[in-house]
Amino acid sequence: MTIKTSLSAYIQSNTSIDKVVTNILFRYNPREGNDFYIVYDEGLNSNLSRENPRLPYSAGRTLLLKYTYTFRF
Repeated sequence: MTIKTSLSAYIQSNTSIDKVVTNILFRYNPREGNDFYIVYDEGLNSNLSRENPRLPYSAGRTLLLKYTYTFRF
């Protein structure tokens, strides 16, 4: 996007446990040494009928906020 902001998206598939995981990461850098992150993570079941009763489509969601600050001693 710009030098101070970035957006990344990742998709991973795991066939051994029949799940698809997606991550969306937004990074904002207000000044050098400081970063603010917003991360959205969602797991999806790709084989809903592998258990009885059927699995839900979503295996879980997470919203994470992270702020890093670098300081000198």
